[in-house]
Amino acid sequence: MVRTQIQLDEEQYEAVRRLAHRQRLSLAAAIRKLIDEALHGKRPRRARGARALLGVAGVGSSGLGDLGRRHDHYLAEEGKGSR
Repeated sequence: MVRTQIQLDEEQYEAVRRLAHRQRLSLAAAIRKLIDEALHGKRPRRARGARALLGVAGVGSSGLGDLGRRHDHYLAEEGKGSR
């Protein structure tokens, strides 16, 4: 990334700030997204390999909504069954 500095008028700043908040992005990410859309149409550019990564998203889904909190419990259960 290249660091740069820009000046926005109050209206531009507030509009970008609201957009960033709605999309749960940082202000910098929202500005980069707007620039990509302006330069490349509505299709933001993606880093190389991003499509492949998106294609495998969710492949390892456990279906357990509490796995992040209770992973030790599930690992202990699996250990009991494999003996």
